[in-house]
Amino acid sequence: MKALFFIIISTLLSSIQFAEAQKLSKTLPSEKESNIKHEYDQKTGTYNFSPRDEELPTTSSFQYTSVNGFFIADVFLGKKPSEGKIGFRVSPSTDDSSPIADFLVEGNDVSIIDPDGKIQVFHREYIDFLRLENRDSALHLYLKGENSLLEKVGEIRSATIDINIGFLLKNIKDEASFYNLRLIQPVYNPTGTRALTSRLEILDINTLYRNIVYENFEHFEAPNWSRDGKKLIFNQEGQLYKISVNGGKPKLIKTGNALKLNNDHGLSPDGKMLAISNHDGEFRTADNSTVYVLPSKGGKPKKVTTNNPSYWHGWSPDGKTLAYVGRRNGQYDIYTIPVEGGEETRLTTAEGLDDGPDYSPDGKYIFFNSERTGSMDIWRMDADGKNQTQLTDDQFQNWFPHPSPDGKWVVFLSYPPEVGSNTHPASLKVMLRMIPLEGGPIKVLAYLYGGQGTINVPSWSPDSQKIAFVSYSY
Repeated sequence: MKALFFIIISTLLSSIQFAEAQKLSKTLPSEKESNIKHEYDQKTGTYNFSPRDEELPTTSSFQYTSVNGFFIADVFLGKKPSEGKIGFRVSPSTDDSSPIADFLVEGNDVSIIDPDGKIQVFHREYIDFLRLENRDSALHLYLKGENSLLEKVGEIRSATIDINIGFLLKNIKDEASFYNLRLIQPVYNPTGTRALTSRLEILDINTLYRNIVYENFEHFEAPNWSRDGKKLIFNQEGQLYKISVNGGKPKLIKTGNALKLNNDHGLSPDGKMLAISNHDGEFRTADNSTVYVLPSKGGKPKKVTTNNPSYWHGWSPDGKTLAYVGRRNGQYDIYTIPVEGGEETRLTTAEGLDDGPDYSPDGKYIFFNSERTGSMDIWRMDADGKNQTQLTDDQFQNWFPHPSPDGKWVVFLSYPPEVGSNTHPASLKVMLRMIPLEGGPIKVLAYLYGGQGTINVPSWSPDSQKIAFVSYSY
């Protein structure tokens, strides 16, 4: 069978819904003329392909507008055909007859083919993910390396700015699929004209499927998952909003006079109360974040902390105690305080930044991140601050650990090594990773563009099967 199939996908971020902008919706020529059947599963974000007839030529092209400037394209490979090649094609036009480059996977080999037909072949034990970056006058290909960490394997030089990127399926004999396609315009785009797009996503920790619940050309952050599993809560422009896990229009949660909220907020164990961190005073400063509690349906907030700044991060399972980060005498440490207010208790005293405290579901431990060893890593201590134990020790800067409700896992955010240990900036290439609650091998859940605002606070689904997070593009 001779089958060649090229799909061009755009990053037209002016579309109403990013999820819809990535769905195959325009067929040239008509689908009836195609020798490749295709379908798009909106729930899982999966593109499924299979040949109609081995004797018919392939004439279909499913296209969007071209990509302009720097971009990152990520995709997971679902089903790989028993025969044939699948991957990306990059072309200067919607005519796929003169590609800039092909990036094709066949079995456990990936090939980079330049316009002159020169082929570079790279072998891996297993290939299920591709990242393609257009930057610095070149197209760079990344694969998973050791411990699922991305490594660059090759590049094609190209000075073309306006290009088209698409799926390429060549000589396939049976089914093939792609999922979790993400097209990202990084902040280093030189045009400086692109607006920020925030995407609220849900990720299944078993299948790794990612679903975009909501996206907007506004900066929003830090989702919490409601205790009944039906809604997500996030902050935007100093206020809180809730939205169905199935999408829709966000609804404001009224927080009284607290209208300068940051991204440190979350629900009580019974879901009846919210903890928020609000910047008291006329302006936001590094010194005036204060922890409050209020009914989760909205209402008048009650001040809990009197020492500032304080940033909420965790609520004990018995509902009696809040854990938070406070800066006292120039030092950031972990503190606890009764939910009604009162005297705070300092739990950490090590030099360097301690942050992100969150309780285990049995209340025995508090997980947090600390740079006391020179890099930012995930730590665990008893709820009273004793027995502080390091859980991660690698080249990454690891932040914001969140134990799952079933007590099996801890999810956290990982920055690349070059990021400073005492900062958690936005708009970088980061990972969501997961480790067993008692420590052990680390699993990569997602590669994304984000950081600050992605997963600052608890965001597990009640059944411990999914997490919510925010990713970004420009």
